[in-house]
Amino acid sequence: MIALRIALILPALADFILAGLTLVRMAGVEDGSIVPRLQFAGVAFAWGVMLLFALARPVERAWALLPTVLAVACVSGAIVVGYFVGAASAGSALIAVVTALACFVFGYVGLRFAYGEASQPNPGA
Repeated sequence: MIALRIALILPALADFILAGLTLVRMAGVEDGSIVPRLQFAGVAFAWGVMLLFALARPVERAWALLPTVLAVACVSGAIVVGYFVGAASAGSALIAVVTALACFVFGYVGLRFAYGEASQPNPGA
């Protein structure tokens, strides 16, 4: 159960940090990238809230980890590609890869636990 909770909390925290960093880095930006940046920050914040709601009933809402893994893979992949084209630092790419790997490991262990719990007969019913 702890791995499942960590699998929900870790990407939620990453989403809140990502949304905050996106908003902080927008200071002084006056080009056409403002709308996509605000959209990205809004989606990241909303995704974090969704994961915190899933934390209330982690076994029943473990499905939220599946699209989260896809989103983490896409965002991390974008940062790594940004590193290779010179738009992101090596530190950012390393943090993205480590965060993605942690999300994948905890997500896998958490999903295995959740689906194992769901397949057990409920003696109280």
